[in-house]
Amino acid sequence: MDKKLDKILKKFFKKKKFFTDNDNPETINEWDSLNHLNLIMEISKSFKINFSFKDRMEINNIGKLKKILKKKLK
Repeated sequence: MDKKLDKILKKFFKKKKFFTDNDNPETINEWDSLNHLNLIMEISKSFKINFSFKDRMEINNIGKLKKILKKKLK
């Protein structure tokens, strides 16, 4: 899961070479509201899962994204 997610993150946030769980819209300039929605859609498609509205709103950093994604993949 981590390699697949990292590949998706690199696609959307090209200026970052590596990501930490603490990375968020304040540390990644390209992480705006439109890229947030596009990122969620790409992850949903790639992992064949759906995020609820609540999930989408709770994703405020890479760590939270991973936590929610892991829960969905169980």
